[in-house]
Amino acid sequence: MRVSNERTDWLARHVFPHEPAIRGWLKHRLALGLEIDDVIHDMYAKLIALPSVAGIENPRRYAFRVAWAIVADHVRHQKVIPMAPMLEDEQLRVASPDPSIEDRLCDRGAVSDLEAVLSALPPLCREAFYLRRVEGLSQRETAEKLGLSEKTIEKYMTRAVRLIMDAFGRGGKPRVQPSYTAEPPNEVRKRERP
Repeated sequence: MRVSNERTDWLARHVFPHEPAIRGWLKHRLALGLEIDDVIHDMYAKLIALPSVAGIENPRRYAFRVAWAIVADHVRHQKVIPMAPMLEDEQLRVASPDPSIEDRLCDRGAVSDLEAVLSALPPLCREAFYLRRVEGLSQRETAEKLGLSEKTIEKYMTRAVRLIMDAFGRGGKPRVQPSYTAEPPNEVRKRERP
C-alpha cells in the first residue's frame, strides 16, 4: 500500500505528538501477549488505511479510540482471558483521554482571563501581539503589515508581555495600592505637632 504525503503529514501533525500519551495510557491496559509497540503499529496501520481523515474532528481522541479498539479486539479473540483481581480504587481510576469537566472549566476560565487582559491592551499593542504570537508573523512582517518600524513592534511586544505577565502574576487581580501615601495619615500628623 502506498501512503500519500498528505496522509503522512496529517499523521505527523495530528497523531504523532500524542503517541507518548497513548503509550503511557496503554501501559496499564494491555492484555497478556500484547505489546505496546504492536498496538501503536496497528493503530498507525488502521489510520493509514482509512479512506479519508477529513471527518475526524479530534485526531487525538480518535487515535486513543483506535488503540483501545485494538486492545479490546485482542482480548475478545483470546481463548483464555486471565482474571486478575482489581482493587476498587483501580476500578475508579479508569482514565479517559478526554479532559475532565474540571479541566475544561479551568481552561475556559484561563482563556476568558487572557481575553480580558488582551482586550485591555492598547489597540496597536494588542494587534502587534496578536500578529506575532497568534498568527506567527516575524517582527519584520508585523511591522510591514501595521506600517510601523520594527523597533516600535519590539516596544509593543515588550509592553504587551509585561502587562500580561503583570496581570497573571497577580492572579488576574488589580494592583495592590501601597498602605501609605505620600501624605502621612491623620494619626501621624497629630503626633508630629508640637
